Amino acid sequence: AVFSWRATFVALAAMAVPIFIITIITVPETHHWHATQRIIKQNSSKFSLSDEESLDLVEQQLEMGNVPSTENVETTIERSESNQANSSKKSNIPLIDESLQLSPLMMPWEPLQYLCDSKLRTYYILVGTTFAPMFTSLTILPLFLAAEPYNLSSAIIGTTYLPVGISMLLGSLLGGILSDMSQQRYPQSVDGRMSLLLPVTWIVPASTVVFGFALQYQQHLGLILTSQSVLGLGQAMLMPSTMSYLSSVYPTRAGSLGSVLLFLCFASAAVCVSVSVEISNQVGVAYFFVIVASINCVSQLWTSLVNSFRLSQVNKEETSIRNQDSNLVLTEEG
Repeated sequence: AVFSWRATFVALAAMAVPIFIITIITVPETHHWHATQRIIKQNSSKFSLSDEESLDLVEQQLEMGNVPSTENVETTIERSESNQANSSKKSNIPLIDESLQLSPLMMPWEPLQYLCDSKLRTYYILVGTTFAPMFTSLTILPLFLAAEPYNLSSAIIGTTYLPVGISMLLGSLLGGILSDMSQQRYPQSVDGRMSLLLPVTWIVPASTVVFGFALQYQQHLGLILTSQSVLGLGQAMLMPSTMSYLSSVYPTRAGSLGSVLLFLCFASAAVCVSVSVEISNQVGVAYFFVIVASINCVSQLWTSLVNSFRLSQVNKEETSIRNQDSNLVLTEEG
């Protein structure tokens, strides 16, 4: 048939080419020099355009990711003067109005440094190890449904994705609501935003194991789709909560932190899908998902411990402050 299951991937590939070209042309991080020139041109009234040396120094600040200010431009001038001792002219450096709030230019790979941030990496790893089994289940399911004993057509297989899609839609809403409730319960710490959700996400490794064994032992289709839906529900609940947590930790870097989260999700999913067939052929699809679920369990346990420790530290600090205030009041009354 012309419009078989392969048509979806052909269409995606056809759309990816113009999207890639548009991204290269329009996203500032892919062409720093042009973006810098555009910023300078848009704010030409702030510059003495006849002074090329001044323009170069301001351009250097922009390329280094700084919004030019009196401090960093004067530092650049001093360095320039020390390197050019014979020059007796001190340029009148134009400044960009800081109220313009220019975003510093950043290389596309620079946000990956947040994977090493001690406040973030635990949750990054948790989401990555949760997303991988969910995505792998979506990829591997048609291989089993097209074979014996199910023998489903490509059209029917497509409809089997509706339950997990609906559960993920509901999960994203429930996850956001639960995250806000959690923050209201533990307002003293941003880690409180994750505290109520972490126990719920244990449904991910449990449903992953059920899904694997249901596939391998050719159980009823209802059990397969139900376990996959529960898996999608847990993963979808975790995503908005983690996004809000990242935004709370570093509000001005929310976009970069979100891009790292999505990169890690699909990178872990790519690795999991790549090895799934080979490992499944060796030990069976059930034990492949047991391995994946075990990795997620370790991440879940570690994240829960870290979250509990951070909340307890905050509680101890608040208790200590209250005791100090009480002692101070008693001292004043005495």
